[in-house]
Amino acid sequence: MANRKAYSSISDGRTEEGLDAQSKYPGCTLFVANLPEREEDLALKAAITMEFSQYGAVFVKMRRDRNYMPFAFVTFTVSRPSPRLARAEPRVVD
Repeated sequence: MANRKAYSSISDGRTEEGLDAQSKYPGCTLFVANLPEREEDLALKAAITMEFSQYGAVFVKMRRDRNYMPFAFVTFTVSRPSPRLARAEPRVVD
């Protein structure tokens, strides 16, 4: 159980200036759910970053709910990510 607490605070989605990316770039955040529970947060963050960075620069904030299910917020650094994102097919991130 001690590891779970450490995992939940690994990625905080902060910019270089220490600002919360969601605050700095409002309106550019996606919620990502249904992630594999057994994966570590750093591995999930890397996979999500790789997947979404093809549409623009991103910050990824990982969280776990009270049942330890992971979810993420993907914040783009532009007000309108690539139009390809809207046409992207759903994918499994692993």
